[in-house]
Amino acid sequence: MAAARCLREFSDQTCSICKQCFDNPVTIDCGHNFCEACLPLLPHWGEPNRDPSCLLCSETVHQRNFKPNQQLANLAQLVRKLQEGAKRDAERREVSKSHQDPPWLFCKEDQAPIHTGSECNKEENTHDVVPVEVAPQGSKVTQAASPNINATKTPVLGSPTTNDEQETMCSICKEYLIDPVTLDCGHNFCRGCITNYCKIWEIQDGGPLECPLCKFQIQKWNFRPNLQLAETVENLKLLPLKLYKERIQTQLKSWEKEKQILVDRKQSEEEEKQKCLKQLNAEKGKIKDTFEQMQNSLKLKESSLLACLRNLEKEIKKKVAENGNRLTEDISHLTNLIAEVQEKCEQPPLLFLQDIESTLLRYEEKRAEHSADLYTWLEERLKICSQKNSALVNDMVKCADSMEEVLKKAPLEETLEKVSVTLDPQTAHPLLTLSADLKSVKVGEVPDDEDMDGLHCIPYVLGREKFTSGRHWWEVELGLNAEDEEYMDQECLWIVGAAQESFQRNRGFDLSPKARIWAVGVSPFSKKLTAFTSCGPTHLCLAHEVRRIRVSLDYKACQVEFFDADTNASVFTFSAASFTGEVIRPFFCLGGEGLELKCGN
Repeated sequence: MAAARCLREFSDQTCSICKQCFDNPVTIDCGHNFCEACLPLLPHWGEPNRDPSCLLCSETVHQRNFKPNQQLANLAQLVRKLQEGAKRDAERREVSKSHQDPPWLFCKEDQAPIHTGSECNKEENTHDVVPVEVAPQGSKVTQAASPNINATKTPVLGSPTTNDEQETMCSICKEYLIDPVTLDCGHNFCRGCITNYCKIWEIQDGGPLECPLCKFQIQKWNFRPNLQLAETVENLKLLPLKLYKERIQTQLKSWEKEKQILVDRKQSEEEEKQKCLKQLNAEKGKIKDTFEQMQNSLKLKESSLLACLRNLEKEIKKKVAENGNRLTEDISHLTNLIAEVQEKCEQPPLLFLQDIESTLLRYEEKRAEHSADLYTWLEERLKICSQKNSALVNDMVKCADSMEEVLKKAPLEETLEKVSVTLDPQTAHPLLTLSADLKSVKVGEVPDDEDMDGLHCIPYVLGREKFTSGRHWWEVELGLNAEDEEYMDQECLWIVGAAQESFQRNRGFDLSPKARIWAVGVSPFSKKLTAFTSCGPTHLCLAHEVRRIRVSLDYKACQVEFFDADTNASVFTFSAASFTGEVIRPFFCLGGEGLELKCGN
């Protein structure tokens, strides 16, 4: 398309009579050019008693006074070649569409034909491509290309050859022609250059004036302006600039698209930020509401307990007051008793003993009973109150410790990050088959050409994700049909967890932290959910079978924890795991037919 637009800039290479590129152009008296065969078509050409006139400016033309313009002829030939090349390119594109788009570019690095430059972008390294017509001899393209395509070489517009440039250059100043004029011999020079040349020739008295190029004898100052050649030179000067501007425009469009992508990305990130801030404000509200509810509940409990204590205090005061009244009565009775006993002391001995013994016994029992009841009641009430306060203090301490533990386990600045795990085919055991989306794995058939030595290691595959910091979690689902339950009890093998990228691969069944693997699962040896610890398999007692496991990895705390994803119950925790700064990746091990491990989204 750029070549076609640039060809339109050379419309001055067309004869005004036949509307075709010049064929043997000649220059007439006024400086305009026409095909030599078209001259008889000029107005009044060949009419008796009338001189022909120029078709463009209507100036009189002498029928025999015209000179061939060789440079213009060469430029016209160049334009004709460019037009033919553009036509062939259009025909080739039509042929490409009807023949399944044959290659029209050649990659130097791959030594192979391609259709577009984008096909040759491998591993983000841009390869050099050239037109298929200039592919090296002996390459795949030149060996398979048809003779017609190879036989035609299309000139590249904007990169003229040395001979083409010479047609627009002055042979005296070696620069582009400025105000070109044509001599009698048909050669063109800058008006200023040929004028100075003639002056120097006269000063040196070199005899008859000759053309600087062909030494053809010419008449002094018989210079004809070549307007079309001047326009062609100007267009040729501007052609690289126009091509460069088109290239800049194309690049600007590409940058505009890239800018729009960045703008959209910024807008998307801004929307995500606002969404996150909104969720964060919602979480703040939840925390405030939770603590307000807790504070209100504590205040109610405090008011209730204080009310109970105030009631107890009132009851104690009431009991003490009642007991004081009783004591006052007892004192009064004792005073009366003393007086009575003193009176009875004067009675006869037998009568005195009978009266005084019954009186003393009655008052002593009443006083002792009253004192014992009050003390026991006060002791029981104080003991109950003390026990309630101790239990309350212990519960408050436990609640504070529990809250502190939760905050330490999930700090706001380092929360758990959900990971969408995909499986790495390069680490897959030959027995395992991965799904097309790399989200599930099951046991498949062993290829015939597989190295049997590689089958002895445990059938595992690693996840593509690599962790060297942070806190992450992912889920794994065990896919098992109902009819496979019996088989599962016999030969089932599925294990999930995390492993160091360079863990020790061996032919045994060591999946413990000693081998840099932290995992839980079911094996043919245990037939129950087991944690593979350093000291040996540890059987886990759960209320029901686990079908979906969540793996939590805390790299900083060196901890791998497993949960039942359906109930959020903790299954097992590997604490104080030794990561030693190494890369940790998800780990999957599988054996037995009918089983499939699926990675959660």
